[in-house]
Amino acid sequence: MTSSTSRRALSIFIVEDALPVRQAMRAAFEGIAGARVIGEAEDATRATRLIRDLRPDLVTLDVRLKDGYGIDVLRAIEARREGPHPLVMVLTNHVDAHVRDACFQLGAAHFFDKATEFRLACDVIAQVAAGRLHHERRHGS
Repeated sequence: MTSSTSRRALSIFIVEDALPVRQAMRAAFEGIAGARVIGEAEDATRATRLIRDLRPDLVTLDVRLKDGYGIDVLRAIEARREGPHPLVMVLTNHVDAHVRDACFQLGAAHFFDKATEFRLACDVIAQVAAGRLHHERRHGS
């Protein structure tokens, strides 16, 4: 990947409390053409701060975190007034319909069961990354 292509890569921030899961997610996402992981956090406080500072294009978000809930991070993302908001993809084992509905109401674009739909989530990320790269090449940005 050339440096000009990597600058255009879809930037991803992972919010997940389990280190082995975070590591597996990072490896899977970095294997997607046109995507790169720019940061990660295991707790809501750090995630909210780093998402604000790093301004990723896409955030993957677990519902339960070390010091709180992914819903708190989602609220903080949606409450931010400056700059574009990242696309939020919830990846969780807590797939209750109420949780799913709350995430969508708060602005999540996607909601996946981490245990059974992880491949599908990766496919969506690949589609987003491919569309982003195609769009930038066509428009010369």
